Amino acid sequence: RRREGISKFNKIYEFEHHLFGQNVTVTMTSVSGHLLGLEFKAPFQKWHSCNPFLLFDAEVEKYCPDNMIQIKRTLEKEVRQCQALIIWTDCDREGENIGFEIIDVCKAVKPNLQVFRAKFS
Repeated sequence: RRREGISKFNKIYEFEHHLFGQNVTVTMTSVSGHLLGLEFKAPFQKWHSCNPFLLFDAEVEKYCPDNMIQIKRTLEKEVRQCQALIIWTDCDREGENIGFEIIDVCKAVKPNLQVFRAKFS
């Protein structure tokens, strides 16, 4: 079964599957690349606002760019009904990073969520 997500580009699919020794309903969706970004905190956000050497000690913060807010909201909404999260991103450094961004968003809503990693090639 397919339904619309908050983002018109990232549909939600539901299907029955035998997983971890039991029959479960799987809810699957997607992200479109990196979900979160990193930015220096003020006053270090502008290129010429400080001596570049100060950036080595400057704090950074994670944020969700405007073009990813709808995808983030979909994850936050859907994870409320889930018992587990399975990450199916590419098995490379970028895929791992994106996977951890998904985990951060989902665990902010459901801290005790079980997380698993699909490994494929």
